[in-house]
Order: sequence, then structure tokens, then C-alpha cells
Amino acid sequence: MNQASMASSKDQVRLHKIFRFLVSLSCLGILVILIQQFQSHDVIHIVFSEKYGNTLDFVSVRSNEFRVQPFWSQPNRSVFAPDLAKMSWPKDPVAPYPAGRRNSNGEVAQLPPLFEPVMSIAQRKLSKRLLQIFSETMFANGLGDRFMLYGGTLLGSYRHHDFIPWDEDIDVLVDVLIRDKVRELLSGLAPQYNFYQGYSRDKLYGPLIDGAENELDVEKSRPAANWGWPFLDISYFRVNGTHVMEITMSYGRYYVWPYDVVFPLHFRPLGKYWYPAPRDTWLFNRLTYDPGAMCVIPGYSHVKESRGPSGSMPCRDLASKYAFVEHVACKNGTSEQKSDEFGMVLAKERLVQYSNSSIAHIYHSLCLAVPKDRVRTDTFSM
Repeated sequence: MNQASMASSKDQVRLHKIFRFLVSLSCLGILVILIQQFQSHDVIHIVFSEKYGNTLDFVSVRSNEFRVQPFWSQPNRSVFAPDLAKMSWPKDPVAPYPAGRRNSNGEVAQLPPLFEPVMSIAQRKLSKRLLQIFSETMFANGLGDRFMLYGGTLLGSYRHHDFIPWDEDIDVLVDVLIRDKVRELLSGLAPQYNFYQGYSRDKLYGPLIDGAENELDVEKSRPAANWGWPFLDISYFRVNGTHVMEITMSYGRYYVWPYDVVFPLHFRPLGKYWYPAPRDTWLFNRLTYDPGAMCVIPGYSHVKESRGPSGSMPCRDLASKYAFVEHVACKNGTSEQKSDEFGMVLAKERLVQYSNSSIAHIYHSLCLAVPKDRVRTDTFSM
């Protein structure tokens, strides 16, 4: 072998060693990043049981993974979080005809009986879409930790993992300090969506139906007062350091909650998506609504924006008609968990339907973060 060939061979060996070194260095860098990522998420082990997405028990996952961050529209464990869209759900409770239809005299048609679904298929879909587009807009602009589910929508998440079956509006509560920015963002959604700016509350709603669509079930809003229904009702809160207060009255009173009942916000399921909710949703609801085991229709119709039917009945009496959420301990037990700095642990919530006081069907189960003393709460009362 001549000297030139030998030199070339040595150069190739040297280059090969350098290449291997660079590859090893790159792999080491990737490994360090992955270790840091997993340390930050504290994901140790996850056990799936039954069909994927229907039931899962977290052996050791930190509850702080459910804490809401400004830009994260899902729980921070996005790789491991249950995909709500793949879970088993009951059939959507819907009315056979769209609410808000008008007769020949221009009067709104009679609403369904008490505790029957008010929204039709398309009206329910529009309501879900309004909430989703609002949430996506907030998170896309780093405002995801400045709003939460509210009112009947929050109660629906806790009791049904979805809208209350007979509810007919969607509620969110937003930090008043960002109201101008929120109004700017929502106004920019036109012409696909309409935005109404009120004195104390705002509305996001769909395009209005035309006269030929009165009897049709279309994903549009119907004229109601100065806006359209279905709509997303946007209320605002202020913080004074110790408490959180809605800035305007509802049903004749101001609603006030201790700061640590509300913050930091944690994700809860509503249908097939995760949304921000108060840290202690159970106590938040209890301070908002009268404690008890009654399901209540308050006597106001958002369809007509006027007085509507009212009534109450024990929630337990509706358990064979609609699915409710049971709140129990995760498989590994609460006593084995150490709460995080905000007193949160993981608890199981399972969506069940009853028959003659016994469980007839379990749709799905999931574990999520709750205050340690809220692991087991009554399914039908607050």
C-alpha cells in the first residue's frame, strides 16, 4: 500500500472516530433532556386496565400535572393523559326539535318539560364548539390560566363530566384585568362567530339563522334579546388578595369564594376536552349553590331571555335517566399519596348510570387532581 493510500485510510479512521464521538455526544444530550423532562413531569408508572381510554389507574403520577398553565390547553402529561375522545360516553341527551323555534305569531315554541333536554343535536354541538374556540383562543394567547368553567357548566363537569343534561347555556368566568384583551380577541373571530359586549357580561354566539331555517336543526344561533342563543356567557371576576368575587350580581347576590378554593386552577373534563376549573370544585359549587341533594331548574330561560319553568327533584331520582359521576379513591389509595404543595392528590371519577339503586353501567373512569379531603364525595349531593 503506498503512502497516499495509508494516509487516506488513517484519515477515514480518524473521521469515523470523530463521527462516533459526535453521535455519542448528541445521544447524551438527548438523554439529559429526556431525564429533565421526566423529572419535571414526575411520571413514574402508569397502569392501564380494561379497554384503553375507558379505565386507567395512576400508580404514581404527581397531581400537579393537572395544574393549568397559560399556554397548555391540556393536562401537562399530554403523552400519558387519558384521551377523552377515545373514552366511552353515554349518548348525548338532546331534544327532538331545536329550541327557540317561533310559531306564525312570532312566539317562541313551548320548551320541553322539566328535566328533559332543551338543546337539539345541532344546538348542543354549537355550544361545545363555542366553548372550545373560546378556550383555544385563550390558551393560544397565554391566557389559559385566567379563565375557568363556571355556573351550571362547572356543576355539569363535576356531576356528569359534561353539560347538565337539561341545561341550556355555557358559562365561563374570566379575570376582569384581561377583559379588554379578551374582547379584542373575541371580536376578531368575526364573521364565523358573533360577539356581544355587555356592561358586565359578554356573549359569544354563532351566526344567526335566517327565516327559512326556523324549523331546521342547524349549528347557528337564534335571535334572543340583543344577541343570539345558544351562546357562551362570559362573566368576570376580580381578586382582592384573600377572595375572588364575580364583579356583578347573579340571582340577587354577589358570589365570593376564598382565594385558595379557586387557585391555582386545575383541569377537569367536560365532554371530550379538558378545561380549567377551580382548585376545589366541590367547595366552589357548594358556595355557589344551596347545599343539598336536589337538582334544580332556577326559573329563567336563556332561550327566551325571560322567565322560564322552574322546579326541583332529588338528583338520585334522575340516576337511571342520566349518567352521574362517582368520586372515589384511585386504585393505589389516597393514604399512600403525599399531597402536593396545594393539598392535591389523585382521585378517581367514574361516570355511571344506575338502575334500581344499583350501578347498571360504567362508561369510563379516570384519575385527576382533587383536594385531599375531596377524594370521596356524595354522587348526588353537595
